[in-house]
Amino acid sequence: MFILRFLWAVLTSRWLWTLIGITLLSLVIWVFGPIVRVGAYEPFASENVRIVIIALLVIFWLIWLIVAQRRAIRANRMFVAEIAAPTVEKPLSPGEENVAAVGAKFAEVMAELKRRKLGGRKFLREMPWYVIVGPPATGKTTALRQSGLNFPIDLTDDLQGVGGTRNCDWFFSENAVLIDTAGRYVQQESQPDVDAAEWLGFLDLLKKHRGRRALNGVIVALSIDALSEGDEAIKAHGRKIRRRLAELNDRLEIRLPVYLMLTKADLIKGFEAFFGGLSTASREQVWGTTFALDARVDAKTIEREIAT
Repeated sequence: MFILRFLWAVLTSRWLWTLIGITLLSLVIWVFGPIVRVGAYEPFASENVRIVIIALLVIFWLIWLIVAQRRAIRANRMFVAEIAAPTVEKPLSPGEENVAAVGAKFAEVMAELKRRKLGGRKFLREMPWYVIVGPPATGKTTALRQSGLNFPIDLTDDLQGVGGTRNCDWFFSENAVLIDTAGRYVQQESQPDVDAAEWLGFLDLLKKHRGRRALNGVIVALSIDALSEGDEAIKAHGRKIRRRLAELNDRLEIRLPVYLMLTKADLIKGFEAFFGGLSTASREQVWGTTFALDARVDAKTIEREIAT
């Protein structure tokens, strides 16, 4: 799996494709240069001239790589410093206080990131970010803990999940940033105004620091036991989640892919007996389906996908 990820990173890297372009251009200059004429003048007839031109191309390419790398380093440092910067103290409403707590928690983790290095070479600013939403007691944090992902930053307190996530927990893996949000962001029942203000404030923080690349996707977590509560309860969950997704798209002004993750599947009768007999490779096979971005997804579409 590591080798596949490494190969994919190399094949999609900008430096590889620019190197291929420089190589092809150099071959064109070397092979077809001698036949280029301007009247009686043959500017590329000499091998020395072609060698100098190709060398200049390589030098300019190397300079471009160095400049691009330095810009990326500077942009990442500015991004980290801006997020970790302390906010100006002023009287805050309860919702704003919680948003400030989210920012303070993020600043604390960012400070830790400055002292450590992630296992990969990607900059934090350039890594994909995903937010995880779902009702309380869905098992979002536990799913992350058992996901098999490598989290280089020690987040022991966050991973314990005692009493559930208070606002947001930030998980920094080697390949992505995962933001585990509190279940009350979806429900907004006990303190609707406070929870709504905190949720929208959280989205504003993402937009401020990430701009048009605020997120790369949304993971909606629903527990199996929630789906056994009856049609009305399921519809209620669906309406709330749909409202949060609409707010997310409107606030960030982007259209995001949504991934549904069903948790607590071990509650299904026979689940452990069935999967307990499978090998690790079999259990790691991809399950599910992907719907087209512009396709209409209704009950019949879902039933058809399940049947196939």
